[in-house]
Amino acid sequence: MGGWSIIVVYKNANSKFRQIAIADDWKAFPPAVVNTQISGLKIPASGSVKAVVGITGTYGDRGYSDLLKFGKVGTTLTNLKDPMTGSTTDALNSSIAWTANNNISSDGGPAISGNYIARNPISAGHLYGVAEAYDFDADIFDATGILSPSATPVDIVFQQLSTGGDALVSGSYFISVDLATAPKLTKILSPYIINDGGTATYTWTITNTEADAIVQSITFTDNLPSSIRVGAIPNSSITGGTGGTITAVAGSGAVTVSGLQLNPGQSATISVDVTNVLGHINASCTGNPSPFTNSSSNITIPSGVSLDASGIVSQCLIVTGCPEVQNTSLSLCSDFTSATFDFTSAQADISTTPGVTFTYYINQADAIAGNTNTIVSTTAYTSGNTTIYARVASAQGCFSIAELQLKVNTNPLVHNASLTLCSDSTTAIFDLTSAQNNISTTPGVTFKYYLTQADAIAGNTNTIASPAAYDSASTTIYVRVQSQQACFKIAELQLTVNPNPTVQNASLSLCSDSNTATFNLTTAQINISTTPGVSFTYYINQADAIAGNTNTIANPTTHNSASTTIYVKVQSQQACFKIAELKLTVNPNPVIHNTSLSLCSDSTTATFDLTTAQVNISTTSGISFDYYINQTDAIAGNTNTIANPAAHNSASTSIYVRVESQEGCFKIAELQLTVNLKPVPVITPSATVICNNIPVILTSNFPTGNTWSTGETTQTITVTNGGTYTLTYNNGICVSQPVSITIAQDANPNLHITGKLIFCEGDSTILTANANGTGNTYNWNTGSTAKIITVTTPGLYTVTVTTPLGCQYQESVTVNMDPTIIVKIAPPSQQITCIVQQITLDATASVYQTGATFLWVATAGGNIISGANTLNPVVDAGGVYNLTITSATQSGCVKQSSITVIQNTTPPLFYLPPQQPQYAKVNP
Repeated sequence: MGGWSIIVVYKNANSKFRQIAIADDWKAFPPAVVNTQISGLKIPASGSVKAVVGITGTYGDRGYSDLLKFGKVGTTLTNLKDPMTGSTTDALNSSIAWTANNNISSDGGPAISGNYIARNPISAGHLYGVAEAYDFDADIFDATGILSPSATPVDIVFQQLSTGGDALVSGSYFISVDLATAPKLTKILSPYIINDGGTATYTWTITNTEADAIVQSITFTDNLPSSIRVGAIPNSSITGGTGGTITAVAGSGAVTVSGLQLNPGQSATISVDVTNVLGHINASCTGNPSPFTNSSSNITIPSGVSLDASGIVSQCLIVTGCPEVQNTSLSLCSDFTSATFDFTSAQADISTTPGVTFTYYINQADAIAGNTNTIVSTTAYTSGNTTIYARVASAQGCFSIAELQLKVNTNPLVHNASLTLCSDSTTAIFDLTSAQNNISTTPGVTFKYYLTQADAIAGNTNTIASPAAYDSASTTIYVRVQSQQACFKIAELQLTVNPNPTVQNASLSLCSDSNTATFNLTTAQINISTTPGVSFTYYINQADAIAGNTNTIANPTTHNSASTTIYVKVQSQQACFKIAELKLTVNPNPVIHNTSLSLCSDSTTATFDLTTAQVNISTTSGISFDYYINQTDAIAGNTNTIANPAAHNSASTSIYVRVESQEGCFKIAELQLTVNLKPVPVITPSATVICNNIPVILTSNFPTGNTWSTGETTQTITVTNGGTYTLTYNNGICVSQPVSITIAQDANPNLHITGKLIFCEGDSTILTANANGTGNTYNWNTGSTAKIITVTTPGLYTVTVTTPLGCQYQESVTVNMDPTIIVKIAPPSQQITCIVQQITLDATASVYQTGATFLWVATAGGNIISGANTLNPVVDAGGVYNLTITSATQSGCVKQSSITVIQNTTPPLFYLPPQQPQYAKVNP
């Protein structure tokens, strides 16, 4: 340092081929960042770039952090990790250290290990005195994987940083890059065809092609295809190279090689036996062989390991062969010479080849032929000792034949037995083996004793350890009796311990209406003693009980007594006894009376407060009341009580009330519940609407007990005004709910008919019905329902109007027609000529009313001389003469007729006899 450096580079013939670059670059800083660049560094063109970086420096660790970054120029630099502390922010820390990756012993050199913080002797004359005596750094950092592979040399940079006040002096840098070519990895499979479950061998070969470099720490994993697994006996081995371990677990899907070292030009072979996943068949490598094909893609190489697997050729394992089978047998135990076998339970023993099918035959020839003479009931085949033939076939149709031997073994004959002992405690020491002759006499059987039937059936090791001296209470022991053929039956061995009876004093209480009661003394036995098998004898006095004489109570089940004490002798079947006192107590029953409750309801049920009847049921003090639907529950006094007696909804029925004293004495009272249906009055109206002020009569369906909202109490009332009327009925027990009816009142529509009431013959008149309000309907006696009608004949016309409330109103009018007028003109008896110069017309035959007027009108040349307003006008000219007769009535009816008068202008002819002509003047 301080301006000079000594750098030593040595060559090791066994070492890897490396590129080493050195930079002697003495720099002090601040500044906070200094860079040192090395140009034209050769690195591998592929794979992970292994590199180490070295640095020397001084004056670090003044309370500040300093960093060393490394990388390719122009890229993001990487913080290097201090080899001693692992820190990425404290590169100079007064240490001498190197990473394990730089231990020269791995290159065949001497073993060097450890990192050095203190030196002896220490250097002197430092800028900051003795405190800085250890400030020199010489560190080697692992830089593997930081540089990317490149086919051309690259420029790299070292960058050193200080966080502030640290005064740092850096010295020299170096970088060493491994340039050795990655060793070649190949593999072969032999044989490449196996039977299902057979074995083949994978052999991997790794070759170091370098002539002057050692390849270290070769590691890879071959992830086998999904249908190939390491064999049951892997037979894994490594031949050649140095070190190296192989991991090949039977049945696993991967083979891993790690830590292998190859010298220059050296090769190593690794072999592992593999097999197929049973049942995974691969008859050829066409189609989709991927589950059986191993290729370079199956190889996993860890980061930082150089290994070339590109030369691996894909290899496919072909799996063929028939199912593997073995003969086996089924044995069953039976009480008879035959048993029912389930062949499928032997399939796992016959063949474990996956995907096979099993068919069963009585003879071998049928099994080999594979015909239809199969055994149908393979899960329930009843047979004696015989041989069955199982045909085991693969999905590809390959088959093998196995023999299935059926054996029927006879079960031993057993009987249940018992052992009985007496004891002062609840246990006794039994010799269980003493019962064997009673359990089974079948020759050659063994006896094992169990606490539970399940263990006995299982035949496990949970046996009773000392059956000849077994301390036990009364219980059941299960004995497994097994023949030499492992057929067994389970017998029950009942152990009974008869202890001296245990007794305690007891009491009986009865309820009675007097001071005595009839006791069943035997009901106290369970309270006196629970010792099994004892007998009970009852005495009036204790001396007789102790003596056990014949002065017993003759009938203990019906012993009538007042309150007293009875003495009971409790004796076991082995004549062990004790005396217990039995206290008899007679308690009085409560005094009760039956009663009833009655309610009115709109339905068949009502809600009763049952508790209101208590005062009528019993006045005995200190009693309780419980209410039941049925008498049985009441007598039993169970929990089936009425949940809410203060609000019990019920129809008419009987309720049973258990009245119980504090001593438990009770009686049952009957509480009669009566539901009276409220009467339902019905109002019948004579009409629902008051029309034309005609009153409506309302009638109740009950003759008496009525109360109307008008205050009347009669069966019927008459109402003259519309409104709502209410009726309530009381039958003397219940009052009905009020019922109401609403009576409407109609307004008079003021019906009247308008129109002319007189019309002329052949004419008509219009009549209109007028009524107030809307929604009215009309009905004329003519059948018309229109409001307006046309009348063509005289007569009486009546209209009925119905209002929307249904009321009807009528109005009538008489329509008259004027008397008939007939104009009748007699034909003229003459024509008007030059001789008859005027004639009189005659219409006197006409028919008309008195007072009618007449009017002649001449047309077509006619001329009236006189009488134009009479029936006999005088005319003097030919033409048409019209006569109009007008009646004298209000309607002024008119009728007309006409007649034609002819005027002849032809001169008349005259005849003169032969005589003296005479002359006369003739007017034309």
